[in-house]
Amino acid sequence: MAEAAPGARQYNRQQIMLRTNQPHHQFTPPYGRPFSRVGVLLILALATCLLIFGCSESPTSVQQARNDLGVAQMGRYEYEAARDTFAALVDEQPEWTNARVNLAIATLNRQQEGDEARAFDILASVLETVQDEPRALYTSGIIELYLGNAESASGFFARVTKIDPSDAYAAYFLGQSYLQTEAYEKAASWLQQSIELDPYLRSGYWAAAQALRRTSQQDAARRLIEDYQRFESNPAAHTAGFSYRKMGPKAEVISDVVPTSIATPQPAGEPFDAAIRNSNVPAESRAFAFADINGDGKLDLYINGPSSMVMFSQGGLHTASVEHTLSGLDGHATAFVDADDDGDVDALVCRNENVEIYLQTNQQWRQSSVLPTPCSAIASFDADHDGDLDVMVTGVGGTELYNNNRDGTYRPIGRDVGFSKASLQGRQILPVDLDNDRDLDLFLFSQDGSTQVWVNDRTWRYEQLDVPALNDMQVIAATAGDTNADGLIDLYITRSIPSDEKNPLSFSSEISVITFQADGRTNLRQVAQLTEHAVELTLTDINGDSRQELMVSTKQGVIFLNADGHEIHQLPANSLVSAQPWNQPEGPGVFILEENALSYHPPGPGRFPYLSLELTGRTESDQMRSNASGLGTRIQVRFDGQWSVLDALDNHSGPGQSLMPVAIGLGHSAAADYVALTWSDGVSQTEIGLAADELHRIEETQRQLASCPVIFTWDGERFRFASDVLGVGGLGFFTEPGASAEPRPFERFLLPTDAMVPRDGRYLVKLTEPMEENAYLDQVTLEAIDVPNGWNVTLDERMSTAEPHATGRVITWRQAATPESAVNTAGVDVTQLIQHADRRAPEPGPVDSRFIGLLAAEQKLTLTFSEPLANANPVLVAQGWVEYPYSQTVFAAWQAGVTYQTATLEALDENGQWITVASEFGYPAGMPRAMALPLPALPEGTRTLRLRSNMEIYWDQVMIVYEESIDTHRTSRKPVVARINKIGFPRRTNGPQRIPHFDYHDRSPYWDTKYQHGYYTTLGDARPLVTKVDGALAIFGGGEEIHLEFDTFEAPSAGTTRHLLLDFRGWAKDMDLYTADGETVGPLPAPEGLSVDEIAHGQLLNETYNTRYQAGLR
Repeated sequence: MAEAAPGARQYNRQQIMLRTNQPHHQFTPPYGRPFSRVGVLLILALATCLLIFGCSESPTSVQQARNDLGVAQMGRYEYEAARDTFAALVDEQPEWTNARVNLAIATLNRQQEGDEARAFDILASVLETVQDEPRALYTSGIIELYLGNAESASGFFARVTKIDPSDAYAAYFLGQSYLQTEAYEKAASWLQQSIELDPYLRSGYWAAAQALRRTSQQDAARRLIEDYQRFESNPAAHTAGFSYRKMGPKAEVISDVVPTSIATPQPAGEPFDAAIRNSNVPAESRAFAFADINGDGKLDLYINGPSSMVMFSQGGLHTASVEHTLSGLDGHATAFVDADDDGDVDALVCRNENVEIYLQTNQQWRQSSVLPTPCSAIASFDADHDGDLDVMVTGVGGTELYNNNRDGTYRPIGRDVGFSKASLQGRQILPVDLDNDRDLDLFLFSQDGSTQVWVNDRTWRYEQLDVPALNDMQVIAATAGDTNADGLIDLYITRSIPSDEKNPLSFSSEISVITFQADGRTNLRQVAQLTEHAVELTLTDINGDSRQELMVSTKQGVIFLNADGHEIHQLPANSLVSAQPWNQPEGPGVFILEENALSYHPPGPGRFPYLSLELTGRTESDQMRSNASGLGTRIQVRFDGQWSVLDALDNHSGPGQSLMPVAIGLGHSAAADYVALTWSDGVSQTEIGLAADELHRIEETQRQLASCPVIFTWDGERFRFASDVLGVGGLGFFTEPGASAEPRPFERFLLPTDAMVPRDGRYLVKLTEPMEENAYLDQVTLEAIDVPNGWNVTLDERMSTAEPHATGRVITWRQAATPESAVNTAGVDVTQLIQHADRRAPEPGPVDSRFIGLLAAEQKLTLTFSEPLANANPVLVAQGWVEYPYSQTVFAAWQAGVTYQTATLEALDENGQWITVASEFGYPAGMPRAMALPLPALPEGTRTLRLRSNMEIYWDQVMIVYEESIDTHRTSRKPVVARINKIGFPRRTNGPQRIPHFDYHDRSPYWDTKYQHGYYTTLGDARPLVTKVDGALAIFGGGEEIHLEFDTFEAPSAGTTRHLLLDFRGWAKDMDLYTADGETVGPLPAPEGLSVDEIAHGQLLNETYNTRYQAGLR
């Protein structure tokens, strides 16, 4: 949660309710009017100075500056560095209270083992000298609640609420403490108090609703859940949790002196300088668009007409290039995008009879394909959020949606996804995330003035939405955006109204705005009525105050209106054809295309600074998730206590589409505090301290959104990375529209013989979530299997995609056959690479960069054995790993008609024919591990086997073993300790061949990850949840772990070898856009076959332990 800047406007309860449309239920605060947050911190800082230093032993200015450095380091999530800074200051000034509390907070957030106790001890020493130090009390309560000591925590928070009754977080965490001790009436009272004090604290609504449900106040609980949902898209809304910036202001480090911002007046002068005119424009020009056509870093201009013209930017002017491939084409409009994700801008030229697609590679242009739909308007966007840009075309022949096959071709899919080709003959297409669910919805405005609204339901269907406010509006043009940063979309429309009864051809314009509320309702409001006839609309900020103005194009020029409909500026024109903002680091200029001239109005001096961003989903990575143009990215900018929110979409109402940087006004600020990006694939990314007046090129952080829970074991020296687990139990994994793979709710993992060494009589295991995913653990056991020396053990485990499915049973064997030779698809000898498990595998072949985990051609690994393989219970045993595809990329491949084919095993018979032994049986289930596949009878005399698949599988070792039954001695242990901890994110590195490795001892406390919203297991003891299969689940998310300890076993008998395996019963679920229910903790999975009593007991345990609410960004 970001702190409001000092001096930022404060809204009272009534003002907030008006702005956010909250229902009018009220809670009565037990105290008087609260202080502002800044005021409280200032009073506390001054009081501390008087109490501790008597204002005579204050820190020096140099020490104050170093304290400020520590505050800045914490703001950058450099917790270790901040701790060192504060520790040095405390050594020099041991009585400096603020520095001591800052040290405790930095220590707590560092998240090394024992840091909670260290931080608590520091705070206890502060409280020995200043008994009512609010920050020390508050942070002590946070630590106690974090460690599961809810009763003790409530005592600390109760003291804080008496000292500072205005602290919404103290009220919230006090309510949470009572909720965990089952004091539900007290919990409900304090949680409601928290949202009375801070209506934007979303966690309070959800938690209060749960407390009210426990006291049988169902109606009140339902109203709070409605409030909670209403705030979901509001950027000012925040949640409470156990991470820095979410624990509340008293658990944040502070400077001794609270700075105040000094308002500066808007710079003097006009927002635009004198116009620059160019009369060299094509005759009968129709439209224009901007893009960096030649890749020189400058925005060029493309004017459409019977003979279109490329105009390159040169020294502030634009010069025609008649020789360019795009010059001379006959077109209505053009959409500029990176259609093939190669880093070069491409052009989709909208023509009467069709759309011609021109692709650019290294400044060489070629026509790649033609879309046969007659075109009046065109838009390119990621309609299905699969990482490429699709195309929608509308015109006299109707409307069609084309799917990008990622090879330069497209296929029509409108009918498949709910559109009818003849449904609408359009003049404008406006993509927008109307319902804030991370996918793009569509407004289609027709040539007859009617409007259709289509909502993307993310199952790859569009459903038409009835918007009564748009009925009979006869819309001429429209634009959309979040103009007041409240998380709600405002649709601005203009329609023509007769202005002279005697002259039927005389029209004026009525401009209205429709706000789409979070509950589905709409509000229609007239903004302005103009005597001129409006032909285009767009939103742009011409003075840099962060609030976009409505730019209205008429035949007589351009009019700029503020949110209230008041005119703030005009740019005159003669016979205007089109006008558009041209975004630069100093803010938008405006190009006006007239019938015989082109004029440019550059930015003038009367503006605040701007932040300029160029977004791209393309990096040096050879596989991608988001489109290279960055289109559809949600941008939230925090500066000077304010928010600005916009989407990286061209909202100009013209028929084409420009590709240019985004410009955001920063008001009085010289830099953005931070920029929060949500890319079209759902990846969250934060950029800090971006300066104004310069262009910032931001590439999407290319990372795995999810994997599976990762295992670490104590090996005698450190916690060693073993592998991941429960990938087979993935919930909601996409297979085809409307269908998900059936999860297997168990996986058994055989540990390497040296992977686990007891410490103090116990085996230690950590199951962590280092990515954006949830784990649901029902039971875990540690099993010891003792076999006679000379015998070996493996498990019937793999990601099984066909019969026979994996059972997890123990397979014992003595004899094995290792290939004497192995060759890959190209016939290259790879024998040495598959004879030993050394994490070096044959290269599977070139990848298909369009899709994660998919090869450009099938991998074939041919294995030849020195002797015919016996039909004595043969088992294929392999070591290896796989580059996992996600729901999203599987969907993208399905869209393009490509199928992921898991591994197939074939045998070469005596006639030289390949016989299928096991068709698409599966693959090693994730990171490096062993897999086994019991085989049916092989063809007589088989000496050669072949593995083939188009998936990116790395076969490290392959052999055939012969299963034999033997009496084994087995002992199992349930955990004696099971504890949920917040640990941060173990560092992941990828070695050669994408082999993953995690370092538990190198952890980042912060990462731009999100939580699925819902209830997680309370931090601390979770043992009752994981000792039996009963549907009582230990639930933990990104940056968290369950720490497990097992008693050791008796020593194995002489002449035997011991093998240890971990048996996990549970599931995992990621937040991929196409994962079913990927944004919520629920619905909770449950094992089959439980009795009514077992189900009831499991529900009771879930209600008791799973009370920790989390949602959104960490």
